[in-house]
Amino acid sequence: WSLSNGFSHQIVQIYVDQGNYMWGETDMLEGANAVIDTDWAWEVAISVTGDPGTVKAVDSLTRDTSAKGIEVFGDVESKTITITVSKLVIGPDIPNYRFVIVVGSQDGFGPGKWRDVDAEAKTWRLGGGAAPSAATGTDFDPNVLDIVLEGDGQAAMLSAYDVEAQIPAVLTGIEIPEIEQQVYGAKVVSTTATTAILEWSTTREGSANVTCGNLTFPESSTELTHTLQITGLASATSYSCDIVIEGLDPVTLPFNTSIEADTIPPDLLNLAVEVIVGGSLRVTWYTSEQATESIEVYGQTFVGDNVALRKNHEMTVVPYPNLPALQTYTLTVTASDASGNTNSSSVDFFIEEEDAASPLPDEGSPPSEPNEESSDTASIADVFGNPVVQIGLLLVILLVVGALFRTRRHDWD
Repeated sequence: WSLSNGFSHQIVQIYVDQGNYMWGETDMLEGANAVIDTDWAWEVAISVTGDPGTVKAVDSLTRDTSAKGIEVFGDVESKTITITVSKLVIGPDIPNYRFVIVVGSQDGFGPGKWRDVDAEAKTWRLGGGAAPSAATGTDFDPNVLDIVLEGDGQAAMLSAYDVEAQIPAVLTGIEIPEIEQQVYGAKVVSTTATTAILEWSTTREGSANVTCGNLTFPESSTELTHTLQITGLASATSYSCDIVIEGLDPVTLPFNTSIEADTIPPDLLNLAVEVIVGGSLRVTWYTSEQATESIEVYGQTFVGDNVALRKNHEMTVVPYPNLPALQTYTLTVTASDASGNTNSSSVDFFIEEEDAASPLPDEGSPPSEPNEESSDTASIADVFGNPVVQIGLLLVILLVVGALFRTRRHDWD
């Protein structure tokens, strides 16, 4: 069929178990006709075929679907399908994740792009499965043809379904074996007259020391991507800095510092705030050069990049205490470049009632209930404060006085 991703007959799905999260999902995507073991519940699912229009990632928490951050390529010569997924999609802690990886036959008109496996092979259908349930018409035999597993237990796993009892096959997968520590992707992000920003990645968590001549800078991030700003350098000087991790050969990064010192702060442009339902704030802005990220709102400070890494910035923050509705707030962004020059910009925004994280004050909770005496007193005061009632009372008093006067005059007679 010459599909543009370089292959036509396969559908590949990857179910990523990121850990024990309450929103983990066990139902597989449409058409697989199997479920994931509850101990392997997935948070992200990737589905690919040779058609770019069917490539997608699904988030189990939000149910959002997107094709961003996924690249797929099939090589006929090597008979391989390469799927490259961004950490922004699959998650940052890959060595600690588990994966259920399944393969089936792709059918552009099938449910979820899967080709059905029936009891008997027929046109556009595979055989070796089972007929749908007579009671419900539901397929309980999996359309999965292959699973990535350790050992040879996949046949038993895929056969462990019961159409009469309406029980689907339950699948598990693989864990990534422990990887030896490695350093890769080391680069110089930027330099100034007195500073440099270095970046590298490791296959495992671990601390490092960066040595530049007689200067040593420790780096102890628990992430797999490491960024470090080197300071105290001399201008117009060549340096050769070593990334030193115990048990590995040093990785060397050469660079030159600039001649002139930068004294101009970064421009901070297009600052905007979007209020997300629930009280979160999505803040976006642009800086004229790579800069750090810091947001202040309602007396709260949120820090993003603490080294100058990017020009286009986006942060989503969740203020706590929450921002009450129907008020105007001022949000300030502060940015510093690699030379330490700082600039800031502010923007006002308003929170509508429907976007607030919590109801307005005194809403959502029952009002205090005064005792009967205070309630009665308040009611009487309200009644006597009414001008119409006051006029009526005055007429009653005049009539009573008149009646008394006539009675007294009769007695005198």
